[in-house]
Amino acid sequence: MEIVRVHYLMNNRQAIVSECDEDTEMDPVYVSGLTLARRGQVAQKCIEMVNDEKALEDCREAALSAISKLDSATIIREILSQ
Repeated sequence: MEIVRVHYLMNNRQAIVSECDEDTEMDPVYVSGLTLARRGQVAQKCIEMVNDEKALEDCREAALSAISKLDSATIIREILSQ
């Protein structure tokens, strides 16, 4: 998962479907804003989302809500101090 792109999409209230298996490690804040699918089922999950307006809207709201929990100023400060 490319966190910079995911962060941008979540910040712009976009629904994101991401591949996730048992060994996938992700920050819990991001996970709460994603729709996860097992390998080989990502396309099917996308089709389901496109055909279910409520699920799509719920995913969009979850993405924005999740990303809003992050303190961007602190994250940027930490990155710049390295």
